Amino acid sequence: MTFRPLKASAINYLVDAGPLIGLLDGDDQWHGWGRETLTVLDERLATTETAVAEACHRLRQLRPALAELIELIASERVLLVPVLSEQPRRVGELLAKYPLMATGDATLVVLSELCPRAKLITVDEDFRRYRRFRNQAIPLVIPERGWVNALWQESRPPIHPIPGRRSRSSRLRRLAARPESGSVATMSVDQLVAEIRSLPRDVVTDLVDRVLFETHGGQDPAHAQAWSATVQRRVDEIRSGAVEGIPGETTSAKIRRIVGR
Repeated sequence: MTFRPLKASAINYLVDAGPLIGLLDGDDQWHGWGRETLTVLDERLATTETAVAEACHRLRQLRPALAELIELIASERVLLVPVLSEQPRRVGELLAKYPLMATGDATLVVLSELCPRAKLITVDEDFRRYRRFRNQAIPLVIPERGWVNALWQESRPPIHPIPGRRSRSSRLRRLAARPESGSVATMSVDQLVAEIRSLPRDVVTDLVDRVLFETHGGQDPAHAQAWSATVQRRVDEIRSGAVEGIPGETTSAKIRRIVGR
């Protein structure tokens, strides 16, 4: 399929990987919200190849869902925009400005700059703090805070858990539940660690990133400028041929030698 230039005025909505995963994965925590939001929109959605790559990775063990996602792309219900290959410098600037930002998120911010009238459909709270252009908030379609508590109350097929083991949904409900006004949470650090260990690895990774950001804040402006210059220099070196990339197989072999495997 040949990529056709995007006509920004024809795009009203952009979509992140999260809602697509929620739409297609019946066990995803955002399935209810993703299904309700995306099925009512009778128009094409735009996203980036990087965001779709994330969705494909997350759905890799759910082949029917993965096939549905591919069909959405093949039928142009979801339009792919090659932002990373077309706007690498701008993506690099955003990654330098937000040190914990995922590359897929950066490409979506750039896509929002290319389609300034479009709203981004996402479940990622980080987009509330990301800024496009100089300091402009991104128009969002995002679940209201507290939705995660309600979505697990939807009618679902009966689950017969293994005795003595809580289901994933019950663990998420417990972690998502907020204490009532005036009450004090009684979960100890050990209990919290035990709960976190039971969550999927990608959820734990996102949690750690957010805790680190909340604790240490964003990157110092001087450091961000230095990283931006470094990213730009490395991109220019690769494009000019001054620096040759190292094949992934070579890097993997070196790592295996270092760790003794």
